[in-house]
Amino acid sequence: MVFIPAGSFEMGDHFGESTAKERLVHRVELDAFYMDTYEVTVG
Repeated sequence: MVFIPAGSFEMGDHFGESTAKERLVHRVELDAFYMDTYEVTVG
């Protein structure tokens, strides 16, 4: 497992080419979390 620290980023249409389903640029805040190092399939 790898620790991913908390942080923020800008999400959305930076180029003014969005469709009705896309949002304008907005800041997203994420809490810290752990992620597996390797991809795992379920099956």
